[in-house]
Amino acid sequence: MVFSLVEIQELAYQCEEERCERNLLHFHLTALKFAANYHSLFKNICSEKKRKIFGAPFHSVVNHMPVMYGFISLLTVAAESEERMFNEIR
Repeated sequence: MVFSLVEIQELAYQCEEERCERNLLHFHLTALKFAANYHSLFKNICSEKKRKIFGAPFHSVVNHMPVMYGFISLLTVAAESEERMFNEIR
């Protein structure tokens, strides 16, 4: 599960020049592998505790990140969300 998460992070923070269709497919498959490992690892835990362990970040990583990767660079999305967070702090 950790290796899948590391691969997802590497793909998410790739440079714009390295993004291609092959990596998009790899992103989808890695997210699917991460979800399968997650469900097999935590299969005996009730769903309420599962949501507390990962919750919305799990949903975002598995469902939204691979699709967003096909449209825009996730590196710029991360930078924009950090800018919003710092503006709220001020």
